[in-house]
Order: sequence, then structure tokens, then C-alpha cells
Amino acid sequence: NPSLPEMLEGFKHIDYALTGMIDSNVLSYDEFRAAINTRQCILKMKLLSGALDANEQDDYHRLIAELDAQAKI
Repeated sequence: NPSLPEMLEGFKHIDYALTGMIDSNVLSYDEFRAAINTRQCILKMKLLSGALDANEQDDYHRLIAELDAQAKI
């Protein structure tokens, strides 16, 4: 199982690749939506990590709820 820092490092690489794909203008609309949705999840996971590090329980619970409600494209 990867540690949280390892996961966050992996997210950086995925986010970089997604940004390149989005900026390439070669994605179909559905692929574009999926890439944007994935980037939103990555950003929320980064915020979640910060909330955990700062022991911000309210933000943690809000972000978990947002991730649960995030559109599954």
C-alpha cells in the first residue's frame, strides 16, 4: 500500500499528464469532461491531505462528502 506522500507524488504526475491532454485540444468532449473530473478529484485529494495534516476535521469531512458526491463520469 502506498503512503499518503507517495500517493500525492503520483497525483502530480497524473495531473501533469491530464493537463497536457486537456491542453492538446485532441480530446472528445466526453474525454475532456472525464479529464477535468479527474483533475478535480486530484485537487480535492490534495486538499484532503492538507486537512489531515492540519487536523481540520470539518474540512476533512466536507471533502470526503464532496468526493463521494463527485460525478462518476
